[in-house]
Amino acid sequence: MADPAMVKLLADRANFLNSLRLGMLPVLDFSNAQINFDFSGSDLTDANFAFCNLTGSKFANAQLNGCHFDLSNWAGCDFSHATFNECYLSGVCNAHKAIRLQTVHGHGQRMNFETAIRPWWNRLLDWERIRAVGRLPFFTASSAALVIIPSYFYLVDIYNKHLASWRAALSEHGQDEIFVKISLEALNKLRKLPIPTLSLEALIAAVLLFIASGLFALLCPARIKQFSSEEWCHQLGHPILTYWPLAWRYPVARFFCASFYAVGGSLAIWVISCKLLYTAVYIWQNM
Repeated sequence: MADPAMVKLLADRANFLNSLRLGMLPVLDFSNAQINFDFSGSDLTDANFAFCNLTGSKFANAQLNGCHFDLSNWAGCDFSHATFNECYLSGVCNAHKAIRLQTVHGHGQRMNFETAIRPWWNRLLDWERIRAVGRLPFFTASSAALVIIPSYFYLVDIYNKHLASWRAALSEHGQDEIFVKISLEALNKLRKLPIPTLSLEALIAAVLLFIASGLFALLCPARIKQFSSEEWCHQLGHPILTYWPLAWRYPVARFFCASFYAVGGSLAIWVISCKLLYTAVYIWQNM
């Protein structure tokens, strides 16, 4: 449990910081307390914040060496450029609601931040999971499709309009038997080109994948694009604390990016599957 005298000191920030600087507070025990305090710039070595509700507290540029944060609540906490050295972070709550957690420095593999409690949507829709799809060449493919599909429709429209004009000209030059004869022979062999089946679905899929790829390219942090959490932690030896907060950034953009990938990818798979089926049936019927 927290030391009542220690918690009482927090009523006067200047007095607390002065006592801390002079080494008059050898044991910092705030466990199980509800704290809203500005610890910015402080050296909080071995401080105990276990089971604390730290909502709204500030730890900007603080030195957090060996601190206990087990099962503490970080909602609204400002950790701008704080340094975590071999801290205890098991079961931290609302870490995804902390402010500027992506700027922290971390040292030590055994901090157990991977046990942080976060909602299902934060686990399911973080940039690391989206990265598995975002690294595929959808941007190039969808960009090419957005050029090819409208170009093809434009050429089909030109052809059909010229064919309709030719047919209309027959009524205007009905007295010219040679023209009518040659035109009829040609028109009997020419048909109006229909719009290919599933064209609208293909266009929608290309647009959605293009937007999703653009969001991923612009907003996904470079660290997440380059490394998986396994590579960052186990190959390079960095703590997960310096990876996950980046994977949680821009929640609204993550939602739309994942949704567009899911819908656009599903449409694209359906269109390709149908086209392959039509091709197989055509080949079978003409063997």
